[in-house]
Amino acid sequence: MNSIIPIRLLSLAFLCVSIPMRGQGHIGKFTEMSSGNTVLVKYSEQGCFGYTSHHLLFRFGLNPEVLISERAPILSQKEKKWIDRKGPINNIPIKLLPADLIGLDKLIELYRPAPAEPGLSVAHFSTTTETIDLIQMKNGVVVARERFIDSTGIAHRDSALTELVTFSDLIQRLAKK
Repeated sequence: MNSIIPIRLLSLAFLCVSIPMRGQGHIGKFTEMSSGNTVLVKYSEQGCFGYTSHHLLFRFGLNPEVLISERAPILSQKEKKWIDRKGPINNIPIKLLPADLIGLDKLIELYRPAPAEPGLSVAHFSTTTETIDLIQMKNGVVVARERFIDSTGIAHRDSALTELVTFSDLIQRLAKK
């Protein structure tokens, strides 16, 4: 599969890669999703201190919610990389507030290679890389796919970006339950 890889460099060290999946468009806004829509997010984070991976299933309707399952990564000596295995599934939904949906929209807007809004084009570099695959489905049929690879650390609490809701925020919310 040949994918176009636009790379946006802002200032000195801002590197965020958006990889559109062939034949698929952007997922819709979280704030505009209707009943019958789901978004599966395959989220992984790798850095100096290890590797984590989670799947987040967002369900929309009158009471939007997310189910989170942790993946059980193992380091493959043969392949010399981390490999995900299915871990325990959380059956406790996390209710999403309107502010959560707005914050998720802002996060996706930050990752997309679109003109940055004031306050979003901050130069960062991080030793942690996040890989985010998003799959939007309507009544079980895939309607959009996106992939983001972020090595900036920008979503992890720059003081100007407090309105963001990150996937890590939701995972931490589950851990507190």
